[in-house]
Amino acid sequence: MSSGVYLVSSKPVDDKSPNIYDNPAFSNGGSPHVKAKFSSVDGVDLSFHEKTPSDKPFRGMGKEELLRHSSKPFWRRLRMICIAIVIIGWIALIITVVALVLIYPRCRTAEPVSWWQKSPVYRVYVPSYSDSDGNGWGDLKGLESKLDYINSIGFKVISLSPIYKASNNDFSVINHTEIDPIFGNMSDFTSLLNAAHNKGMYVVLDFIPNQTGDKHNWFAESNTSTSKDNPKRNYYVWESDSTVPNNWLSVYNESAWERNSVRQTYYLHQFLKSEPDLNLRSSLVQEELVKVLKFWLDLGVDGFFVRQSAYLFEDYDLRNETIDPKFGTSNTDDYSHYIHNYTFGLPESKDMLARWRSLLDEYNGTERILIADIKSDINHVMRYYGTGRDGVHLSLNQMFLEINTSCDGTCISEHVNNWMTHLPDGKWSNWMAGDENTNRIASRINSTRYVKALSMLMMLLPGTPIWYYGDEVNMIDNTNTSTVETGGRNQLMRGLMYWNNETNGGFQNCASNSSCSATWMSSNGGHINNNVQTLNESDGSLIQFLRSLTKLRQQPSFEHGYYTRVYSSANVFAFIREFDGEKGYLVAINFGSGEVSGDFTGSHSSVQVKGTVEIDSEYSSEADVDPKSLKLKPYNGVVVSWDYMAKEL
Repeated sequence: MSSGVYLVSSKPVDDKSPNIYDNPAFSNGGSPHVKAKFSSVDGVDLSFHEKTPSDKPFRGMGKEELLRHSSKPFWRRLRMICIAIVIIGWIALIITVVALVLIYPRCRTAEPVSWWQKSPVYRVYVPSYSDSDGNGWGDLKGLESKLDYINSIGFKVISLSPIYKASNNDFSVINHTEIDPIFGNMSDFTSLLNAAHNKGMYVVLDFIPNQTGDKHNWFAESNTSTSKDNPKRNYYVWESDSTVPNNWLSVYNESAWERNSVRQTYYLHQFLKSEPDLNLRSSLVQEELVKVLKFWLDLGVDGFFVRQSAYLFEDYDLRNETIDPKFGTSNTDDYSHYIHNYTFGLPESKDMLARWRSLLDEYNGTERILIADIKSDINHVMRYYGTGRDGVHLSLNQMFLEINTSCDGTCISEHVNNWMTHLPDGKWSNWMAGDENTNRIASRINSTRYVKALSMLMMLLPGTPIWYYGDEVNMIDNTNTSTVETGGRNQLMRGLMYWNNETNGGFQNCASNSSCSATWMSSNGGHINNNVQTLNESDGSLIQFLRSLTKLRQQPSFEHGYYTRVYSSANVFAFIREFDGEKGYLVAINFGSGEVSGDFTGSHSSVQVKGTVEIDSEYSSEADVDPKSLKLKPYNGVVVSWDYMAKEL
């Protein structure tokens, strides 16, 4: 007989049947929590547990039990330790972040620079630049025809020599608001101005506030006035003494006083006798000069170069000037032998410039530039920058105007450092090596290689370079000119521009004119080999080199960047230009006559062991160099660049 286990339920066998069949083999003694038992046929007992409340899964401690455990000392200490660790961690994190912000080099935001800071200035002596009508004089139409050329070599700012109606030279002004007919007319000027502006260029005029010509109607009326009520009677500095008022000399070594036969009194002239000094202590004269400035500003002029800006005021009491002790009393007729503390650089001159600066700053909300030409010691020059906005934008740096090849690395370093250390905070530098009153750089130096080296220095130092027309084609002084007139236009450094190798260097366009008049100044023949047309197509020429420099200085590291002098020796002057996130540049220039080599990697932490040659004044084709052993030929300048690398702590 087979045996097995059978589970018998009290559930009806058939859902359709209401009957329940009980099996007496199952019993639990009547208790709901006692094992159920049944007996098999073989006498084996099987028992099953019925799930009780205590058999349910563990669902965690209750609130009261949790609170009881958490209040135990062990858990309380553990909680405090964990909280302390979290707080200390946060404090350490904050301290670390703050320390990194304070210590780690921060990237600077590039400050906006103005148009006169971005572009170098191209100084034009208008009578000698380009003659459009064949009358022998350079003119405004001729200059307008050359705007594309000026723009092509990287100059956006043009500074013009005096173009006012004058009697016989640049400063003998007859009318401050008229164009001299030899240069054109007002229509020609507005055409030039509009053409320049359309090309994104700017025009700066000379402003002559110190004197007028003796043919000016102001002087004519002041001279003949017999009534003290005539407002123009005191437009000039008159002194009624019967003898010369004092020992003042003009800059041309003559008495600064001239007796007027009509008025029977003396008038002051710090320059030529035909150029009487205006009396800027007169409020009426000041108002007249403001009217002149506003006239040109209304036309759209972009700024002014104030000429003879340190001579505007003289001592009110007309005191005698003293002889400089280093000269003794051997020659009392030499202007340079005096200490000019009563006729030059008086505080009132700076104050007047500040007033004109304020006028320009407020005029129509457009920025205009004001330049001053103080030729004096470095401290005096810097004072004209003023503080804040009460000085000129540029007080001319004339340190390079007289250097020659004897100025080696030490000499250059002294000039640059002297200027940079004296420059007031927040002021903008400028550099120039030529103007219409100084022998041309090619005549002083007689070395194109040295001129290239100096050009590289001027263009890549922080500041605005001021370039004299023609220096880019190696123009030299015009020694063929007739006798030079004192204070006249025909100075040696004002020769006709070298445009091509044709007659007079292409200064006149005689093909478009039936006849050409003789030029106001003769040509010196230097245009045969050196001219724009020839040098524009000559690899390695000065004009091509200049173009590459003006292009390079548009890079952020030159436009906004730091300047650091990193190397200086008897022959070499080198500096770094860099800006956060941008390429860095090493500018190394040999101003000596012999080849030199140097290790520039240890001179500054930014200099990388491998760099790329951006510009080489020797027109080298070498692409990569090692600044650790950089070789420089005589009068050779090299610009080496490297990609930006963040500085480590």
